[in-house]
Amino acid sequence: MKKVLFATGLAVVMPLLLHGWEGKHCPAYTRTSLPIVEEDDAFVPRMIDVTKYSGFTDKTLYSADLNEDGRKDFIICAWWGGCGVAMLGCDVFFFLSSPQGYLKTRFRAYCFDKEDILRVNNKNYFLLTVYQSWSTENGHNYWLNRIYSFGKDGRLYEADAEIGSPFPSYIQFLERETHEQAKLSDDTKKRMWDEAKANIFAKD
Repeated sequence: MKKVLFATGLAVVMPLLLHGWEGKHCPAYTRTSLPIVEEDDAFVPRMIDVTKYSGFTDKTLYSADLNEDGRKDFIICAWWGGCGVAMLGCDVFFFLSSPQGYLKTRFRAYCFDKEDILRVNNKNYFLLTVYQSWSTENGHNYWLNRIYSFGKDGRLYEADAEIGSPFPSYIQFLERETHEQAKLSDDTKKRMWDEAKANIFAKD
């Protein structure tokens, strides 16, 4: 019984804890989040392979009309579990409606919170946060924050340019709160992002 209660407690506390971490490593900007609905998580095993995730980590199902085609879309956030920065990791699944049915896209992300579904200039977006090790002369690691839009074809598209500053965002990983953009060359940023993308998207 104690084990069950402990696991339930972790499932409730972890998302709150993790969003607090994200707030310390995101660029400072005014965020307007799209209201999304938390759905019955009993449907989650029908949508993703839950055996890939620890039994005690949270797997939450949300819905909203993300691509604004008049049909409900779905989001699942499934935490990996682990120690250190790995504790912040999760898979974020989008099931977007399209003329051919629902299409699935999976992001390997960090610190996801439902507030990362944004409403900007009457359009919906997803704020993706990833943690990237990068071998440069300084040997630092970085938080990368990028913006994606939702297409009526069921796909997600890079959309930093639609929102503009402070995205795309590159913030050095430090043992303290920081919102300062890293001073990196455009070439370094491109190579860093290209390398990160290889690990962000699902192969299925």
